[in-house]
Amino acid sequence: MVLLLVEHNDFADNIADERHWYYKPKFAIEGDSLVLRNVPVPTSTLRQRCVRFVRGSLYIGPRLYTALDWFLYVIGQRKAMITRLDTSSTLPPPSPPVQQEMLDVTGCLIRAVSDLCKHDSCLLVVTGLPMPPDKTSLLQQIAVEEGFPFFSLDASFAHATDSLLFEHDEHWNALGHRRAAQDVDDFLRSLGFWGKSLLVSNGPARGAPEIATEPRQTILEPAR
Repeated sequence: MVLLLVEHNDFADNIADERHWYYKPKFAIEGDSLVLRNVPVPTSTLRQRCVRFVRGSLYIGPRLYTALDWFLYVIGQRKAMITRLDTSSTLPPPSPPVQQEMLDVTGCLIRAVSDLCKHDSCLLVVTGLPMPPDKTSLLQQIAVEEGFPFFSLDASFAHATDSLLFEHDEHWNALGHRRAAQDVDDFLRSLGFWGKSLLVSNGPARGAPEIATEPRQTILEPAR
């Protein structure tokens, strides 16, 4: 099973009780247990219903929202660029505060998925989209502890010569999707999933861990 982790969806949203003006379940850690809270999901508030109406039903609402979102994104990118270019600045690059709860809950969820895969004799492969170093380090640490392959797209996207994102927001464009798909495919080939294993001929793929080069049938042998 290939588990693809997105920074915002798989960290912030795991502990948030609202998304797109709807309430939703969220995870929390109580003692040594992972629990699901906010269930049953509460009824939408008047504020949520009003925002959804303006954002989704009126002609001008979505356009104003998109324009504001684009403006804030451009301003944020410009500030980040100025900070990187100004080498005399003593201020660190702007970054959102990392909440320990996000890391703890996400780590607990990944370990739970790993336990289920081990129980069913299924190989787990975790891929991380570009994200801050602290989150990538967490995924690398869990991969070592749990013994599953982990591949990060950080280096691939950082060294890209072409723009892999849309100009108006942080989502991938066609080149970004193509780059990610190719790199993940190369990594899975390096594990011997299909085709000739690159571990034997050219060494591990970018970001690939040191793993045994057993064929897939052996790795996925059913439990007895």
